Amino acid sequence: MADTGAHGGYRTGGLWAVTGVAFGAMLLGSAAALLGMLEYDEQCMQGLVRGPGELLRTENRAFPPATVCVFERGEVSSLDGWGVVGPMLWIAMAVLVVCLLAALVAERCSGGFPVHPLAGPSAKRSAR
Repeated sequence: MADTGAHGGYRTGGLWAVTGVAFGAMLLGSAAALLGMLEYDEQCMQGLVRGPGELLRTENRAFPPATVCVFERGEVSSLDGWGVVGPMLWIAMAVLVVCLLAALVAERCSGGFPVHPLAGPSAKRSAR
């Protein structure tokens, strides 16, 4: 079968590769953060985690995944001792979103996705 690439179209292979790497980094970082927060709330309740003042409560944060021990004058997170995991997760998320959107827009602009007849008036005009 002949290779019939789009002439003048955008090359999105690099964007998809970076998106995949960012997704993999997010999976690995999230898994490491989840392992780090397994027993952290119990350690807070038992007094093994020191913080500023008396312990008020523990919280679970969704992103980046962390258990937070809230004290009277501040908080201590299960990610505090990890250094790069929290910022790495935020950077990976930003790269993932930007590259994914750029790749989808480039694919759409180069005609990589088929136009559905019910997609709207602009789709009908371009299909003619």
